[in-house]
Amino acid sequence: WTKIKSNNHLTFEKKELQEIINKTLYAVSKDEIKPALQGVLFDNKEKLNIVATDGAKLVKIEIEKKEELDKNIIVPTKFLNLIKSYIKNENKIFISENHLKIEIDNMKISSRLINQKFPDYTSVIPLENDKKVRVDRDSLLASVKRVSIFSNRSTNQINMNFKDNKITISTKDPENVSSGTETIDCDYKGEEINIGFNGDYLKETIKNQKEGTIEFSMKSSVSATLFKGEKTKEKDILSLLMPIRISD
Repeated sequence: WTKIKSNNHLTFEKKELQEIINKTLYAVSKDEIKPALQGVLFDNKEKLNIVATDGAKLVKIEIEKKEELDKNIIVPTKFLNLIKSYIKNENKIFISENHLKIEIDNMKISSRLINQKFPDYTSVIPLENDKKVRVDRDSLLASVKRVSIFSNRSTNQINMNFKDNKITISTKDPENVSSGTETIDCDYKGEEINIGFNGDYLKETIKNQKEGTIEFSMKSSVSATLFKGEKTKEKDILSLLMPIRISD
């Protein structure tokens, strides 16, 4: 067991830690060629930024934290999945040069940190997304689920058209001569825009937004779409999804 300097630690309340784990894991990469993306980054800026990305999806949770981390760490998903069922009311995670550990009752769970350089996530978060949409989360999710049944197995492509307070969600699969289209109401007044997404990634991203009305913003059919999550005094959650090129 590696000696861990006890002054380097982070404290999380139960609900906070559960939310961090639940909201980030879906965006972590499963690609073994990119080990840095196979974990969740804890990045100490003015606030604590907790980030997961696989290059197509990204989630960033910004939290007010009293403790200072003396370096950024990448926590393996295996550790987060493991502690998920044992979280208690107050949880202290201790961090050393290469390891982290949590003590829960009489149990110690530890793990190596991922010793890699996490890419610059701030550069992919768009600041100019001026086309804003508000829509009911559950209607959008249900619609995307139904339409994606008809999408091509290998590309999973779903197209979304935004125009005059309507979203038209469609897909076509020439190989199996199948197609599906649905239109739902939304609040959107900008110019008409068409965007293609991987249907599975789109479902995961929508599913991980807060219930009720969700807000997202776009700039063009080739730049990242930004989903605005909960913003409170304690935390600020945002997620983004990269589009895929619309195939004719």
